Amino acid sequence: MSPKTITIGKKEFGLGCLKPDPTFVSSVPVFGDRVETLDRKTLERLAKSPVATGRTLFSSSWIMNQGKYGSCNGWSAASALRRARRRCGHKDAVLSGTYVYSLINGNRDNGSMLDDGMRVITEQGVATVDRVSPSQIYRKQYNTAAADREASRFKALECYRLEMIDELWTALALGWDCVVVVHANSSFSKLNSKGIAGYSRGMGNHAVGADGLLWVGGEIVADGWNHWGLQYGDMGRMFLTYRHFEETIGVHSFYAIRSATDDGDERPPRPIR
Repeated sequence: MSPKTITIGKKEFGLGCLKPDPTFVSSVPVFGDRVETLDRKTLERLAKSPVATGRTLFSSSWIMNQGKYGSCNGWSAASALRRARRRCGHKDAVLSGTYVYSLINGNRDNGSMLDDGMRVITEQGVATVDRVSPSQIYRKQYNTAAADREASRFKALECYRLEMIDELWTALALGWDCVVVVHANSSFSKLNSKGIAGYSRGMGNHAVGADGLLWVGGEIVADGWNHWGLQYGDMGRMFLTYRHFEETIGVHSFYAIRSATDDGDERPPRPIR
């Protein structure tokens, strides 16, 4: 069965975030067990005074395009790790979401679970787009040995599972890069006058990223990014509210990336004299 798609401007873009196996127990530490969740008053204050939010740090050149494949989870994981590396001061590497997806899709283009994407970026790492292109969603389509060697250079060092929306808001306020799930249908393809994506009820079918906390329209929002190219939303971006997550966070294992491993092939930056 092929993943469901959304049509935007006569082009199809894939969904594909699957509900996790009910027997699965994640070993990733819970954010709230390791980091103090900020109170609502503090979160509102920080949202109203954003510093270095996603749109400040990451231009439209950071927006990727998954096309019609159900690889949203892979692209969310790879792109969030790419952002985390940038915040850590590493040289930018354009990481491949299809490499991640190829490891977790079971050789079928039928989507994947968020937990599996998180496991790949922490344990195996992510190859670059130059090594695994957006259309190479199966392992047989690329040089696996070379891709796996390259992937070992680019890993997430520290991830935390988000179980409550205030944990997500806190992670974003701290400047961490997050992978989340929304329920996307035709309404999600349109933004309102404030830049907020359309909302629909559901258990979640599409993984996206968030890299900043803002105050928009009288409420806290996540500064989100999609991977349907620049024709989606505001040059690939959208704002996401509490409503987008109130059902999906209880089903899928949202997570935040605090840091990334050093690339062994990369020299440390030289200080300016």
